[in-house]
Amino acid sequence: MSVQVRAGDTEPIEAMIRDGAGEPLTGKADIVASIRRASDGLTYDWNDGAWRSFASCTIARKALSEVDADAYPGQYETAFTTPDADDIYQVTVDQYPRAEAGNVPQPGEIRAGAWADTIELNRKLLNNRQWLSNGASGNLRTWDDDDATVIATSDVTDVDGNPVSLDPGVPARRSRGT
Repeated sequence: MSVQVRAGDTEPIEAMIRDGAGEPLTGKADIVASIRRASDGLTYDWNDGAWRSFASCTIARKALSEVDADAYPGQYETAFTTPDADDIYQVTVDQYPRAEAGNVPQPGEIRAGAWADTIELNRKLLNNRQWLSNGASGNLRTWDDDDATVIATSDVTDVDGNPVSLDPGVPARRSRGT
């Protein structure tokens, strides 16, 4: 399975673990996840969040927690926060050492950044608060979701290319969209 997220997002890692007969496998503490970064082949060290060769990791495989043995038998989970960079993170859920699990390893990938970040920026440009001030250079500002950080400035002129002139002290404003 593959999922596309924004860089820096936290993504759940979930797996349904079954025995060789297809029955949910419950009560296991040895269902683990490992993550390999596609760009350089390094492994995520669950101990400190650094990327290292697999052999150099303190915790290369993190144990997943069982969700609920009664309500969701065989379902295990953890979470991974992607770095603030575009990349592909290859996730493998396995039983280590392999014993009763019949449907492992389970591969997947988390694609961080790229078009998910572009969509998020477009949402902000279309929906967030904007102000148009006098002038012709950098006079249209768009704010981030926090309403404090300017994420984009644009140049707006009249139809003839002249600076925009508004009534004194009253910039044109667009409120946050819904």
